[in-house]
This record gives sequence, C-alpha cells and structure tokens, in this order.
Amino acid sequence: MENKTPMSILYRCMENKTPVSLLHEICAKIRAEMPTYKYSEGHNGGFVCKLTLMEVRAFGNGRTKRYARQMAAHNALRLVEELPETRFVLTQMENGPGLCIPEEMMEQLNNLNLDLPQVLHEFCVRHDKPLPTIDIVEKSSSPKFVARCRVGRIKRFGRSDDEKDARQRAAIEMLAVLGGYAK
Repeated sequence: MENKTPMSILYRCMENKTPVSLLHEICAKIRAEMPTYKYSEGHNGGFVCKLTLMEVRAFGNGRTKRYARQMAAHNALRLVEELPETRFVLTQMENGPGLCIPEEMMEQLNNLNLDLPQVLHEFCVRHDKPLPTIDIVEKSSSPKFVARCRVGRIKRFGRSDDEKDARQRAAIEMLAVLGGYAK
C-alpha cells in the first residue's frame, strides 16, 4: 500500500518544481500572502535567507542568494505541511482538480433543510477548531452574493443569487476541507 503521508505528498508535488515555486503555488491556492525574503551575509561567505510566511519563519543558507532562498522555501514547506489548508492543497495538487461541491449535491443538501453554518459551528466545537465566521463579502449582479467562510486562516467561498444559499455553500465548502482532517 502506498504511503500517503503529507511529507510523501509534498515530495511528489515537488516533482518538476522548485521549493520556491511550490510554496508560491500553495500560497496562491490558500489565498495567503506571498512569503517575504530577507538576505544577510553568511559567516563563512555566502548568504542567509530569512523567509516569513504568516507566523512561520524559516531560514536557508547557501553560496548564492538564489540557493539560500530555495533552502529557506524548502524549510518553510516542511513547517507548513501540517497545516490543514496546506495538506488539502497538496492532496488536490496530487489528485487533480480542486474540490467543488457538485450542483446536484448542493441541491440535495439544501433540500434537507440543514443549517450548514450551524453544522459547521458544531463541527468546529467538537473538533477543537477555531469558531467559523461567515460574512457576505460581495454583492454584485451575477451571482448576487459571495459569502466568505473563515476558520482560522482557512477561507472558503460560496456564490449564489440568494444570500442564505451563498452562506450555505461557503459552509459546505469549509466542511469539505475540514472533514478530511478532523482528529
């Protein structure tokens, strides 16, 4: 049986990618700010790169700034791979297209008259996760409403012509992300 640990997924996702490009791709997919890089001279020549991403700090050193940057990105990947949103993105990258709740499944869930934001709230309480917030971030012509659901640093969106339905969609997208990583 193949080992599907986050580390093995990380290394499979790195195929044909540099650590910097993979880290930037992950940041884009989880809608996080891109990392910042600061360089200093090393003690024995060469360079030290300090990478900052969210609350994570990683260092790399090398004979060139480019090599030091790649090493810092590699070290940062090892630190962030345990975050649920990172594991989810790595799994998506390995398995193909991103998770999206099919329209017919969303209709079935709506027909059950479930209050999905409440279900999400209860899930977060049961699994010791930060409490979710769901707010409308955009009111436009089509779709009329865009709801953003946040749990910690994870963000998911729901779009619909109906405000309540947009919130429902955002909650189910978040449940899909968190459900695979509940402890």
